[in-house]
Amino acid sequence: GVMPENDAHPDGQPWVWYAYDYDPVSTMRFAAAAAKLSRALVGIDDEQAAQLLSEAQAAWNWAIAEGPRETYGDNVKLRYRVHGAQAAAELLATTGEPAYHDAFAELGPFTGGNLSYSLYDWDAAVWLDGLFTYARAEAADPEYASAAERVIVERAEVLLEVAEKTAFRLVKHPYGPIRMSGGSTPTREGPGVLIRAHVLTGRVEFRDWAVAACDLTLGGNPAGWSWVTGVGDKPVREPLHMPSMGDGIDDPVPGITVYGPNDAVENGGILGAALIGYHPHISEWPQLERYADVGYPPGTNEFTVYESIGPSLFAFGYFAELAEEAEETGDIKKKPTSCACSSGAGHRGLTLLLAVGLAVAWRRKPQIG
Repeated sequence: GVMPENDAHPDGQPWVWYAYDYDPVSTMRFAAAAAKLSRALVGIDDEQAAQLLSEAQAAWNWAIAEGPRETYGDNVKLRYRVHGAQAAAELLATTGEPAYHDAFAELGPFTGGNLSYSLYDWDAAVWLDGLFTYARAEAADPEYASAAERVIVERAEVLLEVAEKTAFRLVKHPYGPIRMSGGSTPTREGPGVLIRAHVLTGRVEFRDWAVAACDLTLGGNPAGWSWVTGVGDKPVREPLHMPSMGDGIDDPVPGITVYGPNDAVENGGILGAALIGYHPHISEWPQLERYADVGYPPGTNEFTVYESIGPSLFAFGYFAELAEEAEETGDIKKKPTSCACSSGAGHRGLTLLLAVGLAVAWRRKPQIG
């Protein structure tokens, strides 16, 4: 564990750096993100908003002209369509130009005008972001917008049906294992769907179950851990995060949601070394308790922005906004009520949700001396 500026090659030689060529899939992802951020900055920084929109459109035009490459397998070709559909939806919402609807109709799940598409249990939430943005875009075709909303709401209803059978209000993809954030995070495939369904419909059951899932992230789970560093009574303290290990500060960088429990019962390498430390054998432990806060096992203590931090910030930020609106309006009905295990858990969970926002935004003071 050393800080990046002190990271020297073991034999004194310089590190080798790699650069990658432009890629249509990554470019579509950039176009979507830049168009969304452009829309968010209007009225805050109009110059930056205009620059981002220009870059988003340039990226879109290049990626469309380039198309999916011949070397792409079926999975990467699907990713080109998924991120292309999202970019089209974001650009439609930002500009209102009808051409982006046409592109969404061609690239998205409604190809050929088939508006009966549905997400099935074995599907990942790959179309979720594009569908959600399209459903809310002012320039969207009403029939396509209605179909996009239906896909999200139907999927949310399936997730609720599955979640209602769990003891700890675990909302997750029905086929998703307890690993790689599946038991620690309000994932895109689980609570992320419920939040989007709540935005679209206002149905309180979607909101309440998503809050319960966030309670699980912040300590309302069998192991009692808060899976977010710096938050709660018993937060994880050993994320696989080199600066946290090498900065000389006891506490880790706050706001990191780790992968958490892992359903593996045998493995090699670092995770295997952690698993053999359990007594009785790890296979006899409940899946949501298969975690040791020991730093180096990537299957439990690692994280990514895409899989754990981003979804957590999305969920916590949404409920913090609802709480702020409730305080301003005095509308108690807007305050989420939790399905967690003890009375008052909804307000306690909400307090922790707000604390996460503070933890993520907080910057620790540098060491002196």
